[in-house]
Amino acid sequence: MKRVFLFLFIIIAVVFTISCTTKYDLITSVNPEGAGITTPADGTYDAGTTISIIAKPSSGYIFDHWSDSNMGTVESIKITMDTDKSITAYFKKQEFSLVALVNPINGGTVSPGNSNYFANTFASATAIPNEGYEFDHWSGDATSNSNQISVWMDCNKSVTANFRVSLAKALSPVCKGVGIPEAAAYNGEKGQRHPLLLLDADGHEHIWSDDFPSEWLASTVEETQLVVCIGKEQEQAIETCRYWTSGPPIVRYQYQLYVKLIEAKTGKTIASNILRGSEPFPCNNVEPYYLTRKEGSHVSVGDFREWLWKRLASPLSPYPGNWRDWNYRYWE
Repeated sequence: MKRVFLFLFIIIAVVFTISCTTKYDLITSVNPEGAGITTPADGTYDAGTTISIIAKPSSGYIFDHWSDSNMGTVESIKITMDTDKSITAYFKKQEFSLVALVNPINGGTVSPGNSNYFANTFASATAIPNEGYEFDHWSGDATSNSNQISVWMDCNKSVTANFRVSLAKALSPVCKGVGIPEAAAYNGEKGQRHPLLLLDADGHEHIWSDDFPSEWLASTVEETQLVVCIGKEQEQAIETCRYWTSGPPIVRYQYQLYVKLIEAKTGKTIASNILRGSEPFPCNNVEPYYLTRKEGSHVSVGDFREWLWKRLASPLSPYPGNWRDWNYRYWE
């Protein structure tokens, strides 16, 4: 009988001990929402249990820290369940760096320069040439012939803006000392329908360039065979109109432009001329309603093209052939 009571006592003690085991709740969360997850999820654990918690960031985020500063900043931690616990894993957006280089170093700049960008976003950069240079192309982790690019930032990246010496800077010296005041440069490739570059007397692209097909635009200095030096347009007084009046006489002015065609590599002059705009209305015997100066029209692109075509398409020109086709195809 004693054995029966002892057995029942043991059974009751075991049940009581099991039912009285202390348990604690673990609650986990992430901040910001959707930035990652924690494993394991929420749960209830026996007192003294050691739990390993791992913070796993979502794409575009990295783990930053835990809510309890004593837990450190590593993604994996171990805790002992000695009380109810609430733990938050904090994440932040991942950033990658875009390094922007230039070649040559004095060829230009990139805006913005070296910068950091959030992961999985586009970074934009613009290449800005310095005076005397022009943009050529991008290389590195992005390639393009446009001076503006967009780079997908899924890792650290580096791009290089490549510049080249502009035709204006390279060709303008050809026009120095050729007897044309304030001359700039215009060039064409030998035996081809392209490229062309027209610059005014200040070294800027001449407005006439708008009248030429885009495929004729100059590409490299090495291709240049011919240079046309264009002086600054000037006025020339050609006649004074005198009337029976006490006012000053009226002067008739005509615009003129010095041009000279030169071989780029030899400096040999092929042709030169003075182009003139149209003359103003002539003097007459009728006294004008009011006194004003008389001006003709400016030298036009048509005047320039006619002169250039005649020089290049003549039997004596060293550059016949395709040059002649320009006139028939585009200029008539």
